[in-house]
Amino acid sequence: MATLEEIGIGLNSVLDKAAEAGAAMRTASDLVDGAQSLLASAVGGSLQPDVEATNAHFSHVVVRVTELHKTLSVAIDGVQASRRSAQRTARTSSTRIRPEDARPLVHLERRGARRADLERGRSSPPVGR
Repeated sequence: MATLEEIGIGLNSVLDKAAEAGAAMRTASDLVDGAQSLLASAVGGSLQPDVEATNAHFSHVVVRVTELHKTLSVAIDGVQASRRSAQRTARTSSTRIRPEDARPLVHLERRGARRADLERGRSSPPVGR
């Protein structure tokens, strides 16, 4: 199993590749915009159906690239959340927890156990607050 440090390094590599992909998508969008502009200037405002269809295809490409970029951003957010979680785990695992800090966790575990018992139709003694 990988160490937390190795996981962090791996997640950073994922973020680097995702940033490269994002840059490529921005470049693709810019290039398509440029092609669309060149088409418009080459045909001089022609209203021919094939020119209009081609222009619509270029517009569709830009829209799809924008959607993909938004999806990539959501994926990046997920990787960053995983990285933060790994960093928190690394910090807490290297820090000794004092008994008084652990009490609320025990209370929640007991409350969860009580809820599970009630769901199964069993009764357990009430948990102190």
